[in-house]
Amino acid sequence: MPFRIRLFQSIYARMFLVICAAVVPAFVGLGYYVYRQQNQLQDIGLENAKRYVNLAARYENWLLQSSRETLGTLASSPVVKDGNWMRCYPYFSELLREQKRFTNFGVVGLDGRVLCTGYSTPGQNMPYLGDRVYFQRALVQQGFVIGDFQQGRITGQPTIVIATALRDSSGAPRAVIFAALKLSSLINSSDAISPSADTGLTIVDRKGVVLNTTSGGDGQIGQVFWEEDVLKAARAGVSGVDVVRARDGKQWLVSYAQAGIDGDPSALVILYKSPESLLLAGISRDLWIGIIVAFILMLMALAAGWAGAQALVGRNIRQLTQAARRLKRRRFDTRIGSLVSGQEFTEIATLLDEMAAELGVREKEWSLSLQRQEGQNEILRRIAQNEGLRETLVALLMFSEEQIEDTVASIQIVAADGLFIESCIAPKMAETFRSAVTGVKLGPRAGSCGTAMYEKRVVIVEDIGSDPLWADYRDLAISHGLHACWSHPIMSSGGRVLGSFALYFRYTRSPRPQELQVAQMISELAAVAIERSRIALALTQSETEYRLLFELNPSPMWVCDATTLRLMAVNDQAIMHYGYERDEFLLMNTNQIELAELNSDKTPDAGRRDLYSANRAVRRHHRKDGSIIFVEVSHFPLNFRGCDARLTLIHDVTERKILTQNIRERDELFTLLMDSTAEAIFGLDMAGCCTFVNHACETLLGYESSELIGQSMHDLIHGRHEDGKPYPVDDCPMRKALGKEFHVHVDDEVLWRKDGTALPVEYWAYPMRRDGRVIGSIVTFWDVTERRRQGEALLYQATHDMLTGLVNRAFLSSRINGTIDADKTVSRRFYVLMLDLDGFKEVNDSLGHQAGDLLLRQIADRIKLLFDAQAVIARVGGDEFAIYVEDSACILPIEQIVADLLTEVKKPFLLNSIEIQISGSIGIACYPENGTDINNLMRNADSAMYEAKREGVGYMFYDMSKDKQALSKVLLMTHLRHAVEQQEFVLHYQPKISLRDQSVVGVEALIRWQNSERGLLYPSDFMAVVEISDLIHPLTLWVVETAVRQCSTWREHGHRVAVAVNVSARNLLDVSLPRAIQEILARYQVDASLLEIEITESSIMADPGRAQYVLTRIHDIGVRISIDDFGTGHSSLAYLQKLPVDSLKIDQSFVTDMGGHGEARAIVASIIGLAHNLAVSVIAEGVETDEVLQQLAELKCDCVQGYYIARPMGGSEIEAWLQERPSLLSAAA
Repeated sequence: MPFRIRLFQSIYARMFLVICAAVVPAFVGLGYYVYRQQNQLQDIGLENAKRYVNLAARYENWLLQSSRETLGTLASSPVVKDGNWMRCYPYFSELLREQKRFTNFGVVGLDGRVLCTGYSTPGQNMPYLGDRVYFQRALVQQGFVIGDFQQGRITGQPTIVIATALRDSSGAPRAVIFAALKLSSLINSSDAISPSADTGLTIVDRKGVVLNTTSGGDGQIGQVFWEEDVLKAARAGVSGVDVVRARDGKQWLVSYAQAGIDGDPSALVILYKSPESLLLAGISRDLWIGIIVAFILMLMALAAGWAGAQALVGRNIRQLTQAARRLKRRRFDTRIGSLVSGQEFTEIATLLDEMAAELGVREKEWSLSLQRQEGQNEILRRIAQNEGLRETLVALLMFSEEQIEDTVASIQIVAADGLFIESCIAPKMAETFRSAVTGVKLGPRAGSCGTAMYEKRVVIVEDIGSDPLWADYRDLAISHGLHACWSHPIMSSGGRVLGSFALYFRYTRSPRPQELQVAQMISELAAVAIERSRIALALTQSETEYRLLFELNPSPMWVCDATTLRLMAVNDQAIMHYGYERDEFLLMNTNQIELAELNSDKTPDAGRRDLYSANRAVRRHHRKDGSIIFVEVSHFPLNFRGCDARLTLIHDVTERKILTQNIRERDELFTLLMDSTAEAIFGLDMAGCCTFVNHACETLLGYESSELIGQSMHDLIHGRHEDGKPYPVDDCPMRKALGKEFHVHVDDEVLWRKDGTALPVEYWAYPMRRDGRVIGSIVTFWDVTERRRQGEALLYQATHDMLTGLVNRAFLSSRINGTIDADKTVSRRFYVLMLDLDGFKEVNDSLGHQAGDLLLRQIADRIKLLFDAQAVIARVGGDEFAIYVEDSACILPIEQIVADLLTEVKKPFLLNSIEIQISGSIGIACYPENGTDINNLMRNADSAMYEAKREGVGYMFYDMSKDKQALSKVLLMTHLRHAVEQQEFVLHYQPKISLRDQSVVGVEALIRWQNSERGLLYPSDFMAVVEISDLIHPLTLWVVETAVRQCSTWREHGHRVAVAVNVSARNLLDVSLPRAIQEILARYQVDASLLEIEITESSIMADPGRAQYVLTRIHDIGVRISIDDFGTGHSSLAYLQKLPVDSLKIDQSFVTDMGGHGEARAIVASIIGLAHNLAVSVIAEGVETDEVLQQLAELKCDCVQGYYIARPMGGSEIEAWLQERPSLLSAAA
């Protein structure tokens, strides 16, 4: 084969062919003659065959065209156009009896079901026709179409169908109408008469299936025509003729022509067959012999030429032709580059292959685009028809899974707050996955969907197993076989995230550009569907709400014509309020209800114009019963039932006008009262602006009322402290009263007058409430200038030594405590110096007290010269001085400072012209090494001072090793810490009895230490150490919680017993104590009134301000407050009046001495009288005899406590005692 190809490609071989053609001219001439003779005969036969077949084709065209016109008439008939299928049956049936060439008429719905047919009756079960070729072509092709051969499912007869789509005004198909032709009508009777028994006419459809044939024709009806090449030729041209060899070996002359209708002209092919021998009947046998010889010679030449042509060109041309035909049939997978030879043919084949590949890609893209457009149209149709959102989204997901292969689609809808996924729609996803992602919060690492919604961007994850966005959900996805995810956020038209559209894959993959376009289109369709659904729901709800707003509005409302003012609608409240029936209302206009204004000369037309000139105007209306009411009307234009109207909202203000008059009179009285009081008063609104002032306020501040009202009072008169520093508005007590439920009292601030001077005031700010809500505050104040001067003098006396002018012990303690409290990290260092004068007593005894006083003053002056202003110098005793000095403020070492101080003390003093000389001893305690509280520091400094005095060294630092007591305290502290950790403490309870009815009013909780070595220890053995350590706070809370828990247990056993616990001075400095007590009460659900806190006078005076604050908060909870050991301390009655005290406990030292000392009885009587005058109850503790008990009863003491009543007992013992206790007073009697 390669040799033959090389041979015929050479120029020599081609020249040989030319020489051969020149050498045999005779053969060529003879062949030409025979050829011409044959051609003439064939032309005659072919022309006759063409004429015959064309005549048959014209008949078929006429038949099909008339059938088309008949079908068009049926399609435009009223019965078919109106869709009256019940009347259609008899109509088509009658038409079939008239039109004999048809087997059936019918109409098929879009679902493929028969709507009407002329061959059956209504109600008969009809077959499905949706798979018929004519039905499918009619839906997509305009005009009329012709089907293929088919066996009728209704008639059972073989037919060919003409059909067309019935379309609505928009061109969309709504049904298909068809007419089934009898196959026998395809051949005219004249066509059936053949010139010879061997000739015949055959009609086939476009697939080559025989529809009808004459007696001499080929094939059977319903079978494919046997000659494929003839069919191909017939399909390629409108008409033609060819000579073919039949299966029996005979030569036949076959002519063909196409027939059809407009739009489908080649639906049928008419074939005419006749024997070739008929063309040669008139030629003699001799001629035939010559022709045969010439023909043989010609065939030899042709064979040689044919063989050469086939080898050189024919095969390549056939390959190209077949490829072209396959491309025509849209078989774009055709490839022939390797099947042809020759450079030119190879180049053509290569270009043809490239074109086929490109057409294949375009064909696939076009098909996908068409499917995509159809799917998009279907989704838009669902959205436009307001189908359910879930059904629409499911259809959208199924569409997306069709468009992108091997995908699982889902849509997540975000919650209304935009924080988490509310629901997941994914028909092909497992329920476990959908449930798991529902409720997931949006975030930057919440998988593809959560991240896409959170960051509002497309998130492509090609491999879930390695992507960090899926770190928290990777196991979930992989367990469901998901390995890739592309997520698009679903955004509303306003830019708000509605959800996400996600495509999951069961293998890792990256997206193609067209796939991303499809996904983006689907996310946009989902956004339209979700937003449209929400808008429809909102519109429905809004319409219902507006209708109910009118019908159920509690205020009268009506709608009237904007021109005639005739009432068009009224609500039930208007009917009830005015007394008219609805029918009566609808016959009236608003002028019949509204009365003219008093002293008004307005015309009715003017009144009508004014009716809508101002909104919310006050009018006079009359009811049906004749009564007149004042109403406030508001008008709103609207379109009602197609005409301009007005909606009127009516508010009855009759009572308001009466109340307004009453309020006006009351305001006048209020103004009179305000201006008559001596206190200055002004009001504040919630913004802190002045609402009113009285005359006294104007006088004290120097402003007119017009200058104050509407102004921010804080900015105007309270914006600076007395020292000129800014006063932040958030710290202003007046403003704080606006947000509190109780009043605020301040007695140490200033207000600023108009002339710029400060006015010291005491003021109260009370919140004003309306309907339980604070709407402002009222502030009352008065000038306390004189009181402040007196107070400052008293404060100076309380904090200073009047002889030397130095501060006293109380001031020094307060200063040191402030430093310690501010030093949270125990990193600050300071010294406490205790100076005791040596020889002062001798001076005082010999020269007199005046000389001693003068000496003390001179010593104070010398000390002040040695220290700067940061040091605190105090006189703490007769000849004792204490000095507080910061380490950071010391320029010299402390030893040098102390030495200089001793030098100054030793210098001579001149007292009344007498020169004397003394010395001193100094003890030094350092914070925090020698103590972390004032008591330890002072005691240790005093101890060091006495040690220095004993040693005669002038000064000495505190040394713990020389203080045996300090060592025992350290050991005790260690044991106490262990006791707290091991819970070695227990509580005993001592009852308190009311002397009025002998009932048990409560018990006092007394702490005991159950020491493993020393046994049961009382508070006097360890509490002094606890109170100076940090153990006091946890131990106090343990006591409170244990007592409250025991109280809860008693309550469960039927005993409502209050319990009192003791707190120390350091506890009163702990501002967190109230909250801790409240939490304990809530934990055990114990009423706060069953708990009582006992404090000592001295604990209050340690820091009165803070103690008052802490006790007030505790008392506000509902806990009772009691002052223990009253009479032994030195608290002022002023503080006693300010503190929230419920009871006083008389110290047992007074109570015990009542039996033999009248002074003690007088003191007890005074305390009881004082307490009762202050509305405070009294408890006497330490009652140990019947005599004391009787005396306390005579003095009207409220309650008693002591060993005569009962000794302290455990919790369970108290319960038994409550059951068996005797009646004390009666027993004593």
